[in-house]
Amino acid sequence: ILIGEKRFRQQSEDPRTSPSHQPEAGITPSPSPRPRSPDDLEEGEVEEVCEICTPPSDVLVVEGQVVEPFSTDHAQRLIGQIMVLNAQIDRMQEQIDSMRYRLDSMQQEMKNMIDVLGRI
Repeated sequence: ILIGEKRFRQQSEDPRTSPSHQPEAGITPSPSPRPRSPDDLEEGEVEEVCEICTPPSDVLVVEGQVVEPFSTDHAQRLIGQIMVLNAQIDRMQEQIDSMRYRLDSMQQEMKNMIDVLGRI
């Protein structure tokens, strides 16, 4: 399987880019040798097709939206949600404990049956 090379746009070509956002000299994609055809590869052999290097200036920065200030109403809603979730967790824990007790009882009953069968 051959994977195509991806070429990154050089920031210096973009007139909107300020000089402070130019890529550093040491961060440039290294050219990779041309890949061999699949017929030239041995079974199980892996060949690196290309190296992709993203300079920091190619990273997309998304600014967050302005959020309204946190209010007492927000806090009350969050506390209410926490209480509901906590009650659900408590019910689940009780169910788990009940099932664990039942499982232990069933295991003990099976051991007793096996002991009885062993005496026969």
